[in-house]
Amino acid sequence: MGTLTAYSMSVAIILVLEYIVYKSLLANATFYRFNRVVLLSCYAIALLAIPAADFVAGLFQTSGTAVTGGVTGGVTLGAVSAVALDAPEGNETGIWHAIPLIYIAGMAIVAALTVYSYARMFRIIRRGEKREIEGATIVIAETTVSPFSWGRYLVVSPADADNRLIIEHELSHIRNRHSIDLIFAQMFIIFNWFNPVAYLMRRELSAVHEYDVDRRILSSGIKASDYQMLLIRKTVGPGFQSIANSLNHSQLKNRLTMMMKSKSSRVRHLCAAALLPAAMLAVAMTDFPAVASTIKNVAAVSYDKVSENYTPSQEDVALPSRSAVNEAADKKSEPRKAVETMPQYPGGERAMLQALMDELKYPENLAENDIKGKVIVSFTVTKEGSIDNIKIVRSAGNEALDAEAVRAVKEGLKVKWTPGTVGGEAVDCHYTLPVMFSTKKEASNETAAKKSEPRKAVETMPQYPGGERAMLQALMDELKYPENLAENDIKGNVIVTFTVTKEGTIDDINIMRSAGNEALDAEAVRALKDGLTEKWTPGTVGGEAVDCRYTLPVMFKTKK
Repeated sequence: MGTLTAYSMSVAIILVLEYIVYKSLLANATFYRFNRVVLLSCYAIALLAIPAADFVAGLFQTSGTAVTGGVTGGVTLGAVSAVALDAPEGNETGIWHAIPLIYIAGMAIVAALTVYSYARMFRIIRRGEKREIEGATIVIAETTVSPFSWGRYLVVSPADADNRLIIEHELSHIRNRHSIDLIFAQMFIIFNWFNPVAYLMRRELSAVHEYDVDRRILSSGIKASDYQMLLIRKTVGPGFQSIANSLNHSQLKNRLTMMMKSKSSRVRHLCAAALLPAAMLAVAMTDFPAVASTIKNVAAVSYDKVSENYTPSQEDVALPSRSAVNEAADKKSEPRKAVETMPQYPGGERAMLQALMDELKYPENLAENDIKGKVIVSFTVTKEGSIDNIKIVRSAGNEALDAEAVRAVKEGLKVKWTPGTVGGEAVDCHYTLPVMFSTKKEASNETAAKKSEPRKAVETMPQYPGGERAMLQALMDELKYPENLAENDIKGNVIVTFTVTKEGTIDDINIMRSAGNEALDAEAVRALKDGLTEKWTPGTVGGEAVDCRYTLPVMFKTKK
């Protein structure tokens, strides 16, 4: 439910920009059939832009290296997490759980109103006298209605049953299947009911239908003044403008103006090309920190229960691209509250990775001796936007590598951050960042060896069928909170590592960090082993499938 709501929010942002482009560049152009295609394309772009962007992003996973003295030091920015150290009191997550419920309730209401409108229309069609004409059915309504068409039905009042001009107008709608467009537009409104532009788009689509039919009628030899007077006379009586093509279309003034408008230059067709950069800009807008955080928090909402006492969220079973070892210092026994908005380095995570790569210096004496390792560094992003309290969570086993990782974080990331927030208030947050040192010698050895160690940094990450969210859901469905521990409010974090082999299976499951309880550790391993059994798409380096090491934190917590 949260995922659908978040997707609908992203679609709304994209559709707004698409509508602005259309309204600014093409709405008053006279190539109406082309504009119909453009409007339908706006819908398609809005619906497909986010999945397309996610697909492309999956093809270009970020990995990088820092070079000093001809020696390569690899830096991997993967598992990142933030935990509030001094969060304000209150139920900060309540609003995120309410948003999907409000969205679904709105969908239900708009869907009910749509069904009611269709039921009224079908009742008129069912009760009216019917005649067949040119592959369509004329329905003579029992009461006075404004002429309209839907599907193959053409509905008129008894007084208009023999008016050939009205019938020809509505037949033109039927021949061009305009009602299909309006059905789609109405379904989109149900999906995106909170977006005013969804209603404006339907209005534009209906207007284009009318402009096109008006042009066809006039080109058949009908006198413009007679046709315009007919439209004015028929602006009375109930109609179904939102779900059917109605002769008494509400934008009558615009229709009369467009009839008299000279033909637009064909060059204006090129304006439609602006839709694609507009979509790209809109997708980029969804990555702005405030927007991305809101969408992410909504997407993480889940109302499914793994057990009576445990309801995991996206922070509980974290995705590897967004979470990692959570080593937040806890002065009290109560669990810390998760931040609503992650701290943001200026320019985002990629800029942070690049800054760290630029600063990192591989100790030459260690590189020459092929000494390598992985350092996990933890630090605090303060509410003022500075970093403080840099610590080693997990040592590389070499003091020089540990010291260099701390120095690179301290010197390379010292620009002012946007702090994390809870309830709209800036808070101190713990941030965790893995830094991996590897040498060129190691890389060449791995390429040459048939049985190489699993990769920690790859060009393309392994993919679970359906993506990260599907993996998260599969693990949630499998996870069982040991009842005796839940009853006694025993909780903890387990960090599990495993290998995704080049054949797409998982192997070598190990505990990287224990929760301090054997039952929790065992359940995390079991859930991963039994829940993620589907075949993965393996990670790749240079286009070749490789064994890859994967790290996944699992948090056990009780409602209490």
